[in-house]
Amino acid sequence: MLDPHHTEKPSAQHKDSVVPDYHEVLFNAPIGVSLSTTGGHFIMVNAALAGMFGYDSPQEMIDSVKDISGQLYADQIPLNNFIH
Repeated sequence: MLDPHHTEKPSAQHKDSVVPDYHEVLFNAPIGVSLSTTGGHFIMVNAALAGMFGYDSPQEMIDSVKDISGQLYADQIPLNNFIH
């Protein structure tokens, strides 16, 4: 049970075991997640997103897609619409 009067900070070892690794959480999410540059190139995609687009792996998608808006969007909208 949490004690609201407890003021001792967790040790570094305890903190590491409690704080999730957000990169791993996003990478293993059951929904499609990506990080990209403003120039329209993927930095990271997770397995769920790669699978949605028919790629066998995230790396295959990163290597294959050179223009996100031109290759993946049906209306080929500029990526700038999402940046602003």
